[in-house]
Amino acid sequence: MGFYAMNFGIEHNTDAAAFFRRHDMLWTKMPRSWDQAPFIGSGLVGSLMYFNNKNRLTLTLGDTSVYDNRLPTPGEHNPMFLSPRLPLGHFILGGIARSCEMRLDLYNARVTGTSKTLLGACSFTCFAPHGKKLTVLEVQGDLNTFGPEWSPSPAVSPRQRFMLNRNKARASADYAPPKKPYSYQHRDVTFSIQPLFSGGYSITAYKIQPTEHGYRMIVATGQGSEESIVTSQLAFELDNAFLNFQALREKHERWWHDFYGRSFLSMNDAATEEFYWIQLYKLASAGCESGRIYDTCGPWLPEITAWPGTWWNLNLQLTYSPLLTSNHTELILPLAAELRRGFSELVENVPSEYRYDSAGLGRCTTATLHSPVPRPGDASATQENGNLLWALHTLWRCYKARQDTALMQSTLFPILKRAVSFYLHFLLLDDRGRLHIPATLSPEYPETGMDANYDLALLKWGLGALIETCERQQMNETSYEEWKWVAENLADYPTDENGFRIAADVPYGVSHRHYSHLLMLSPLQTLDLRDPQNADLARRSLEYWQSKPEALQGYSYTGAASMYALLGDGDRAYERLTKLWEGEFISPNTMYSEGGNPVLETPCAAAASILDMLLQSRDGRITILPAVPKLWTDVTFDRLLCEGGFEASAALRGGALLWAGVKNTASGDGVCEIEIPMFAGQEVLLCCEDFEKELLFPEQGLRLKIPEGQMVIFRSKTAQKIEIAPVSDDEKDCHVYGLNKNSMI
Repeated sequence: MGFYAMNFGIEHNTDAAAFFRRHDMLWTKMPRSWDQAPFIGSGLVGSLMYFNNKNRLTLTLGDTSVYDNRLPTPGEHNPMFLSPRLPLGHFILGGIARSCEMRLDLYNARVTGTSKTLLGACSFTCFAPHGKKLTVLEVQGDLNTFGPEWSPSPAVSPRQRFMLNRNKARASADYAPPKKPYSYQHRDVTFSIQPLFSGGYSITAYKIQPTEHGYRMIVATGQGSEESIVTSQLAFELDNAFLNFQALREKHERWWHDFYGRSFLSMNDAATEEFYWIQLYKLASAGCESGRIYDTCGPWLPEITAWPGTWWNLNLQLTYSPLLTSNHTELILPLAAELRRGFSELVENVPSEYRYDSAGLGRCTTATLHSPVPRPGDASATQENGNLLWALHTLWRCYKARQDTALMQSTLFPILKRAVSFYLHFLLLDDRGRLHIPATLSPEYPETGMDANYDLALLKWGLGALIETCERQQMNETSYEEWKWVAENLADYPTDENGFRIAADVPYGVSHRHYSHLLMLSPLQTLDLRDPQNADLARRSLEYWQSKPEALQGYSYTGAASMYALLGDGDRAYERLTKLWEGEFISPNTMYSEGGNPVLETPCAAAASILDMLLQSRDGRITILPAVPKLWTDVTFDRLLCEGGFEASAALRGGALLWAGVKNTASGDGVCEIEIPMFAGQEVLLCCEDFEKELLFPEQGLRLKIPEGQMVIFRSKTAQKIEIAPVSDDEKDCHVYGLNKNSMI
């Protein structure tokens, strides 16, 4: 079975089920915690499976829509205490385990395994049907022996518990105990009710039916203001799931097979290949088109963490970062929906006198987008004014790739106008006619400064995006001339002998884990690196940032890897990427934490760095294999997405590029500039649907118009065939995640 139907001239020779089976995570040792456990998710809910301190198999539950709703008190206004994500609880299966075997089946998005206990062995399968708030557990074993026991989690802010564990002075002094949960059974459904502090309910419902060799349990979760309405809805969902179980399972598996079929990537670095596909599995488990935005933990919220919400000064943006090139922009769309729903809150976040034309977003949010931003120049420890612009940049790239005019008109343009307008109220004009940004905070750096590169880079990008949109769509926008004037007169980026400064009056002096001062390099890519002076400035800045390693974290290395890839230095990019494993940032199940707090973003950002080495697209230019490390001698990728609605494919064998292709998937003819450094200066065959000709591939790239739905292929004269296939089918270097004899962690 191939991934795709035959395209013109391309043979697709991939047994998808076998390919993914090589990369399943395996456990022959008992996972003990969230960072070791196999995980599943429907995009709305998620679960982990591990063994507790009594060696009993535990299944946790999480729901991305369950938030507390406490009202502010005189001593507490922090939403992380008042309205954070709340954990739900866990099931414990009977039997004290002596050993286990577990498998995370990526292709079918399920966990299977056997727990060998003092009472005998029980086998199990667990999955979360995609797009549903359901969790399915099937057990082959006696219900009386291996049946589940439900234990609800206390409805306490995970941040409150974290602070009490670490430093009582930083916990909320006004925090009142939660209301007590209760449970009851109605007919064949058990309901666990958690009354919320200020009204409403979080409810977990489960139903168990015997099967030929054991039992099947399905769990549903929900939250609402009326207990009877929520319980009725959950009971209906459970009845429907049992009645149509086979169809539910088949639809789930079909969705995942289609998801993986959107693009393909294989390389002779089996550990990297495996890691990449696990991250795509993780992203689709944590989000779906009908779901919420990614927060710091996804659906796998622990009971104790400092970050039970969404962070907008890096975490959210990095989590989304691989979805465009991997051709999964459908998972970016919930971000647009969230910004539309929260539009009034974005407006309310700015001081009242600017709400007529401005919007903003502070550092973190919980159930809503309420997160005020101060005036630039005000003394504030959280004076991060560019976060909304950075989130909009994620949508901008999605718009450019999808050519989605509706996304631009409904969300991107109206909010981008307001985010830019907020800055325009505060710009200062000097006696040389240059505009400056008053003091703001570059995220994670301890000092505020004027003309912070974080804000300058985002404002320059935002202005450019507005101007480009007006010109491309011939919009009669009253602010167009003002935007052009500001863009032409905005201060230059502050630099010194070491490269980009934090701000005009703040050098990069202490180790800084965030690359907030380098956004013009990545991800904004507003610095033209084809200019040798800019490339030198970028490299100096990058080297100096990385030369102070004391505070660097995992995402510091993924950011550096992407920047080196943009500079065309694949070996240095790969060396930075491997710091993730050398520094023990990545856990056995590919999760990541800082200070004991689980966070999604860094492994996802690593997947984006891998893609940046293989394909880059910006401003109508597509660069294929721009920064391949010497180690990657064999690479195949197919249908990776580029700006402009193009998809790129290529095959590298023995360090030599066999062929590369670009297909126009947008409506209408598409014009792009194609750069293929490995073909530069070589005689190649240009293959289209109706002709083939020889040409000398130019050093500076080739500008082509590709008709709608058509593909062009550049083929080496030594290539015997044009094929999409895994570079290896050998399993000896696979299964390096999980806990087994091949585990690299």
